[in-house]
Formats: sequence, C-alpha cells, structure tokens
Amino acid sequence: MHGSTPGGHRSTIVGVVHLIARAMGKTAEIVHVPMEVARRQRPPLLHWGESLAGSAILSIDNFFYPAVQTRDWPMLAASFVAASIVIPLLQTFIVVAVKWLTMGIYAPLMKPMWSWWAMRTEAVAVLYWGLGGKVLLEHLQGTPFLPWFLRLFGARMGKGICINTTDITEFDCVEVGDFCSINALAALQTHLYEDRVMKVGRVKLGRGVFVGANATVLYDTHIGDYARLRPLTVVMKGENIPANSEWEGAPAVPVVHKAAELQAVSSAHYARGAGA
Repeated sequence: MHGSTPGGHRSTIVGVVHLIARAMGKTAEIVHVPMEVARRQRPPLLHWGESLAGSAILSIDNFFYPAVQTRDWPMLAASFVAASIVIPLLQTFIVVAVKWLTMGIYAPLMKPMWSWWAMRTEAVAVLYWGLGGKVLLEHLQGTPFLPWFLRLFGARMGKGICINTTDITEFDCVEVGDFCSINALAALQTHLYEDRVMKVGRVKLGRGVFVGANATVLYDTHIGDYARLRPLTVVMKGENIPANSEWEGAPAVPVVHKAAELQAVSSAHYARGAGA
C-alpha cells in the first residue's frame, strides 16, 4: 500500500471540489439562456422547490464550507444545529400550507374512494407523515409543542394536553379537551373506507380523557369528561362514551368492578396473612 498524509487527502478533495465547481460554472454559462426559458415554463411549485434547494446550497457554501476551511468547529456546530432546526420547520410549514391550499377546512362528508377529493386528502396525509412527521412532529410527541403544530393544521387542542401520537388525518374534525392524555400509537380515526366510499366524521374528547396505548377511536364519537380507554380499546363509530367511565376491548365495553370479587380477593389475602 502507498503511504499518504492527511494533508494530501485534503488537498486532493479540495482540488476535486474546485474542478467540479468550475465545470458547473461553465455548464451554467453554456445553458444559461435555455434554462431561463425553461424556468419560465415551469409551474410555481417547482420554482419554490428550486428556491429551497438553492437556499440549502447557499447555506452550505456560506456557513458549513467556510467553517471547515478555517477549522472553526464551534461555528460549524452552531450552523449544523441551526440548520437542523430551520429545515424541519420549513418542511412542516410547507405541509401546513399545502393542507390549507388543497383541502381547506375538513368537515363530515362522504366521497367516492377514487374521487379527486379522496386523492387530494391522501396526498396531504402522505406529506404530513413523510415530510412533516418524520423530521419534526414525531420528535415532539409528549411535549407541549406538538399541540401547537396540530393547531396549525386545524385541530382543536385544549390546554395541558399530553399527546404521544401523530395519527391524525382530517385535522379540523378532531377536538381534544383540556388535560387529556393520548398515549403511544393511539389513533383518533376520523375516516373509514366502506364499500368504496370514504366517510369522514368528527372525534371529540372531553376534559381529562385518558386514551391508552394502541387504542383507536373511530369517527362520529364523543368521549365524556374523565373517561378512560384502556390500551388496545376500539371505540366503534357513533359511540357516546359516558363521563367518568372506564372502557376496554374491541369493540369497547364498560369495565365492571365487581364488589364481591374484590372482597373475596381481599379476604383471601387476609386469610393467608393470618395463617402465616
């Protein structure tokens, strides 16, 4: 193997970067006029995408690369942290804008499965989970910040909420009361496909509701104040869960605490303790 020094590697990399930059510059000069003509013919969305990509490249040129050249590691770290915050925020705000521009306010309705409306809302859902959820929203689960962003999408969120899921689609059809706790992988399911028809309805949670992990609340339901849904519970569509009650199962049924059974268990524990 031939020996090499770190400095030699750096000089080689820098030389390659300069060669690529020169080639790109010459290519840009050659195709300058045709590219300008092509840009005028492109839709506005592509212009926005090019602007975002250009901003990212400018950030690298103006902050990252100079910091590496000058070995200003604190500046590099600060630039990296700033970019890691700004880019996810920009992506999420883009999804918010797309939702309002393409869908407006969600309301209960029925649409054919292959309708233009259904395809648009599915596109918004894919952007929400892929572009906003993966880079920002999923990392805000369990914090006070996630309800802030869900409000931007149109969801009505009360104060003091702890929400550990992002599984919401028709945002304007979701209302969560004050001090609710929605646990991991729970779903407030505001739509279903039935007989090739997409049906959308509202989900309303009262004050202090507890939704267990992996529980699902289907549309056209109301959960009363301080009701509790145990993990893996499925609340069927059209249900009205009474306040201060506890439910479990799929479909959900009330949890019955039998006084006689509790007394028998307590007596058995007391008898074993006395016998010892």
